[in-house]
Amino acid sequence: VLRLCQLAYPHLIKTQGEIVNVSSVTGLNNGASAPFPFYSVSKAAQDQLTRNLAIYYIKKGVRVNSVNPGIISTNIVQRQGLSDEAVKQGEEQIGASASCVPCGRAGTPDEIAEAILFLADRKRSSYIVGHQLVVDGGSSLHMPLIADGYRMFADMAGALPKQKA
Repeated sequence: VLRLCQLAYPHLIKTQGEIVNVSSVTGLNNGASAPFPFYSVSKAAQDQLTRNLAIYYIKKGVRVNSVNPGIISTNIVQRQGLSDEAVKQGEEQIGASASCVPCGRAGTPDEIAEAILFLADRKRSSYIVGHQLVVDGGSSLHMPLIADGYRMFADMAGALPKQKA
């Protein structure tokens, strides 16, 4: 992410373009993600990078922001070996659990795309600089519990060792 931002910066100065990084709610301060510690640490670093680049790049008119998605219905878990039926069942369980996603469902890729388009549109978001736009159905309001949702998917895929009681 850093290298791409550095490479794009000279061009974006000329065009007054925008950078919108895509991070994750697991990178938020309250987003400890026990099942995936390296993922959450890398996203926290990316969020800090976004804020730091925003301070410097705005001096030349380039805004830097990020979108931090929560649980989004994509095919990532199918690529890890889960059947479509198991994924559907897992999403229904997570969506039905107010402890994971208060709005009651997983998000869609289109919802994330709309957030990115909003931040990339200077007419609609010109005063937003260095911001992490959280798009998570409310899950980060009680973040430690969302890790249970991620753990459930990982357990279903057999990606994690079972925890002893």
